[in-house]
Amino acid sequence: ESIMVNDQFYEECGLKRDEFGDAKVDPIAEVDEESRATLWRAAAEAREKGSALCKAKVRITGRWIECVMRWIGPSNRGDVFAMNIVRSGSPEDDDNVMAQMTQDFKWNLSMLHNIVPTGFAKCAVDNSLTIDYISPDLVVQTGLSYDEFMQRFHNSFINLVVPARRSEFLETVLSSVETDELIDEELTLYHGFAHEIRSQIIARTQTDEKGQRWMYALVLSKGEAAEDVDGEARNDRIIPFDYDIVDDLLVVHFPDADGAVFDVSLANWVELIESYADRISPASASKVIATVRDLKHHPVSGFTDIKCDIAGQGNLRWYHVNYMCEADDDGNTTVIHGYAQDANDQMGSAKWWRKQAESDYLTGLLNRNATEQAINAAVQSSGGGAMFMIDLDNFKRVNDEMGHLTGDSLLRDVSEELERHFRESDVLGRYGGDEFVAFVPVANGAALSLAEKRAADIVEGISRIALPDGTTAACSVGVAIARHGNLTFYDLLEAADATMYESKLRGKGVYTVREMG
Repeated sequence: ESIMVNDQFYEECGLKRDEFGDAKVDPIAEVDEESRATLWRAAAEAREKGSALCKAKVRITGRWIECVMRWIGPSNRGDVFAMNIVRSGSPEDDDNVMAQMTQDFKWNLSMLHNIVPTGFAKCAVDNSLTIDYISPDLVVQTGLSYDEFMQRFHNSFINLVVPARRSEFLETVLSSVETDELIDEELTLYHGFAHEIRSQIIARTQTDEKGQRWMYALVLSKGEAAEDVDGEARNDRIIPFDYDIVDDLLVVHFPDADGAVFDVSLANWVELIESYADRISPASASKVIATVRDLKHHPVSGFTDIKCDIAGQGNLRWYHVNYMCEADDDGNTTVIHGYAQDANDQMGSAKWWRKQAESDYLTGLLNRNATEQAINAAVQSSGGGAMFMIDLDNFKRVNDEMGHLTGDSLLRDVSEELERHFRESDVLGRYGGDEFVAFVPVANGAALSLAEKRAADIVEGISRIALPDGTTAACSVGVAIARHGNLTFYDLLEAADATMYESKLRGKGVYTVREMG
């Protein structure tokens, strides 16, 4: 029996309300006979596992629908399920049901919210899962106001997830881009400052016509808070802070083991920071002084690592600090908002040191040495491919006129943009300064068309990055196509560099693709 059916459900099925008729009593009858067994199996799986994905054909219209079936619970009349259509296809599209993901408004959010508390987020598929849209319901689930949410999580969906699950969930999202599989994960998310909640994430990824990859996620609260081990304070909690740069006042919003929050205020923080030897290391104190000085007239966001005793526990630990600036009408920073998170254990691990040795600290991409090794290995194994050289135009002007922190922020924005255009199987790294290189293993027949489209998308994507003076970024791209694997990294680099300079000579903001001899 159908308890509630909304208009969007009818539309996806290609039905009118009066065509549903008596099927409200027996909705399974409206499914093509060959699909009914599939629905029953999905219901059984959902009852056992909580949710299941199924595909069925509507009897009257012949439309294919792909649904998430979720078990809500038992009732005195039988089990109750929610059935949410996430894709549909016309009769002419039977062989391509998975072709096009539905748009945001087709997620039937109102129906799901009437059944279980749920929120919705649309995020760019990058290392931060940068939030493009977040529903008020999801903000409410975190126990924070909207402003608190943005300050605590810095517009990053991945920051909602507890650190132990972040890498795994990000890999799942990136894998979904390649496989087009439904993401259905139970994760522990932060709630307020100190507590955690279990949540179910149901998501799809989609690449739009501009090549931008998106994740569309439903977040269903499981309503159970995770227990802190032995009531002890957890090192991985987010510790927010606000620094008034005019009054030199630092306020740390510190959560205790019981979930309460108390503020610790430190007046004349930067002025006296070098005297706080028991609270911050001398090297980190110097780093804070230099960062605040640069941020004063260049309000950008960023991150750094400092060694301090933020919790007052009597020992110095490493913390990863993210920050963003609030500026006045003259463009001068007034308040720095941010959060700190304990990174002492991971920074002491062999895995962390290995990653540090291979990563460019500023962008998180492979550094020069690791890029060279990875491309050499990729060329030998693939037998050829496309080598990209991306160089920012007028980067010196950004550093000279807008400050090095703005330049650093631009490099991070560019690296995130480039990550949207390359797959996990590609190699992408920062070669030095404002130069980035990438290698795409690809079959000879498709190399030229792929390289031209990828290069055009990169030029367009970077041209959308806004700068503080109202202008936008720009880049020149050179691509060298290798038809065999008997080449080294420097053979490819020399060819790609030459084509990149062709682009520079042609007026910048363009790309050039050449096949190697």
